[in-house]
Amino acid sequence: MRISIDKIPLYTAQRFVTVSGRITCQCNKRIQGYVVFEDINSNTITQKCRIGEDGYYCIVLSPGKFYSYYIDSKDFYPISRVVDFSSSTQKQNYKDNISIVSYEELKQNQISIRINNIFFDYNESKLKSESFPELERLYNFLSNNTEIKVEISGFTDNRG
Repeated sequence: MRISIDKIPLYTAQRFVTVSGRITCQCNKRIQGYVVFEDINSNTITQKCRIGEDGYYCIVLSPGKFYSYYIDSKDFYPISRVVDFSSSTQKQNYKDNISIVSYEELKQNQISIRINNIFFDYNESKLKSESFPELERLYNFLSNNTEIKVEISGFTDNRG
């Protein structure tokens, strides 16, 4: 028996959250691979979902956690994001369309990429351990794509 998701009782629907969207690139290549979700606090991969032929993805996750997620697709930089479902203020159905960049685009067009998921405590310069998976992905990407040139820059604000 199939039940439409909008017919599930409210108390049941609150036991999960969703993240969905579409993965695209300017190179118009079909993007094959996964969207991988990690629990930031435990630094473990919780789930992954396959990117559809049309670029769409959708995943059901447990609420009450702070997630990092990234694109795992050959020949593309592993763009990452975060979503905080540990707070009751976050919508339970989160939409995120992501534009990714291929290795060839990086090499030919010198495109800048924002590196996400780098965390510091307030008024501190020491990296938090939650940053290590992102830096590990960057390291692996650069190790496997030695023709890519890198310039790292950052900024701070006047609040700490």
